[in-house]
Amino acid sequence: MKKKQIIRFVGDIHGKFKDYLELIKGSDKSIQVGDFGIGFGTVKNPVPNPSGDHNFIRGNHDNPHLCKENPHWIKDGTFVNSMFFIGGAFSTDFCLRTESVDWWTEEEMTILELNKLIDVYEIHKPNIVISHDCPRIATPFPEYKINTRTSQALDAMYDIHKPKLWIFGHYHQDIDIVVDGTRFICVNMMKTIDIDISEYQ
Repeated sequence: MKKKQIIRFVGDIHGKFKDYLELIKGSDKSIQVGDFGIGFGTVKNPVPNPSGDHNFIRGNHDNPHLCKENPHWIKDGTFVNSMFFIGGAFSTDFCLRTESVDWWTEEEMTILELNKLIDVYEIHKPNIVISHDCPRIATPFPEYKINTRTSQALDAMYDIHKPKLWIFGHYHQDIDIVVDGTRFICVNMMKTIDIDISEYQ
């Protein structure tokens, strides 16, 4: 019997760091699924509670430059414990935002960067994917099924290999569906879900 490995997955928090500390309280390990709020508000680059193992991936509403300076950021393309991590997404409201203040041109990786991650994904064929956005087949709103660099890359990964579990945020919805054998979970904004990842390894 596999040893349980409970991870708390945290939805978008958009800079509400005090609330975030409450959300991870009582968990030894957590992963926040993007839109942590790096670069927003008075605390520009917060470090999560040092008690325990608490990390995050990058969302489209995170300063990508500051993320790289934060020791708790999980680098795009990281593969560990059968989990593959990929952050970033396209902001549909970018025209209402200010570049380098609350929107960054690097919110999505370049085509070259994404193609490299697709190659890494194909090599490892992970059982679990943690991303900010999701393949379009799991997108909750038809109007968001648009062609972006990130969505096309995630679609390609899903076509190459269908993992057992795919966890994401971005859409501020509670979603738990199974598509072609993959369980897709969208963690809602300011919500959490505890998952025993040993069941999917």
